[in-house]
Amino acid sequence: MDKNMLYRSIPKVDVLLADENVQMLIETYSRETVMESIHLEMNRLRAYIAKCEDEEEAKRQIEALTEKIERTVSAMHTPTKLRCSSPTV
Repeated sequence: MDKNMLYRSIPKVDVLLADENVQMLIETYSRETVMESIHLEMNRLRAYIAKCEDEEEAKRQIEALTEKIERTVSAMHTPTKLRCSSPTV
């Protein structure tokens, strides 16, 4: 397996930013949020490739990058419920 080829096949940030779905994310949220998500997901993908032994699965992960970015941006803006464990008086 040629990991260098896999790393080179990760889309560049400017290519991701030109994607129609990513553009919609920028309009809905903010460029800063989307950029943070892009960098986070690209780092996760690089780490995955580093430990991955299945080239086809690595390629699938690369193809799913935009979807993962969308989910990460959405998760950043989804409120979480915090459970309060202290009793009210």
